[in-house]
Amino acid sequence: MKFPLAAAAMLGLLALAGCATGDDLAKRDPVFYGSSARNAQDYSDCVVAAWQGQGGEVARHPIQDGFRVTSSSSISVEGVLDVITYRGKTEIKMYTRLPERGRDLVEAANLCM
Repeated sequence: MKFPLAAAAMLGLLALAGCATGDDLAKRDPVFYGSSARNAQDYSDCVVAAWQGQGGEVARHPIQDGFRVTSSSSISVEGVLDVITYRGKTEIKMYTRLPERGRDLVEAANLCM
């Protein structure tokens, strides 16, 4: 009788583990970072367009001195890109839920630089 209960609890934990938020991902080490000659608006416009071409839901939200772009699947946030312009320099940091599955997102962000 204890085994089915333990199995159900484990399945519940596994389901919750896949539900990452943008803030959760941004606490991890970045999988991609750099700087761009473009301002935050132009760079994030490029990334939004590129990520929309890959499917999934893409959103951009203003943050202090820039934007946060997120790409979500039906399960969870897959990638987060923070673009901040500070003192005339645009800094980029990207985080993914699973680095090996985020390669296409990273490549698109790199091409926008």
